[in-house]
Amino acid sequence: MLSIVLAALVASTASAGSPELLQPAAPYTPVVSARSTSGTDPSTRGSGRSRNTVSVTLRPVAALGGRADLQVEARFSKNLSFVGHGVKGTTAEVTTSTQNMQGEVSEHVQIPAERVGAGVGVKYSFRNFNRGAFVGFDVDVNEDTHGKYGTSRIMRAIPRVGWKLTGDRGLTFCADLGVGYRKVTADSKAVEQMVIPGPVGVRVGSRLGWSF
Repeated sequence: MLSIVLAALVASTASAGSPELLQPAAPYTPVVSARSTSGTDPSTRGSGRSRNTVSVTLRPVAALGGRADLQVEARFSKNLSFVGHGVKGTTAEVTTSTQNMQGEVSEHVQIPAERVGAGVGVKYSFRNFNRGAFVGFDVDVNEDTHGKYGTSRIMRAIPRVGWKLTGDRGLTFCADLGVGYRKVTADSKAVEQMVIPGPVGVRVGSRLGWSF
């Protein structure tokens, strides 16, 4: 009886040790994601300027002459942006003269005008907000005070073309040229002689500043 039980145990053990059941499990192979683990989108890596939405620039030439000419540009979409600018300070000197009863010039006076002005505009960039050629349209109003002689007001509506370049760290340079319509009014005859007449307004210059 004991031999029969031992034989049954041996047969059961042999069945449990079947090669099919004792095969080792397949080796584990880790799955490596193709997605970058750096946390940075490869398409924007190293191009911080792609995230810029605002540019603040000044006209260096105006600043050297004692006039602050500030412009703020805000991106609305990839190619469209809105512009606001203001100016305050001394403009270029103008010359006026007086005449005596015989029509002879008796005095030449050079008067630096104090300007205060503001304007708004829209700009379309052919490439993007930070770089490339652009076209725009601005409307502005400036008031110049010519000392004791009075004031003049200049209203302009000017389409313009230009180029903008922004570095990876935000340093921004742009230059533009515009020719359009202007209207000049003066509150005295003396001021009328100082202001260049005509309906053609010109805007030309360069700007330097920062984008962020």
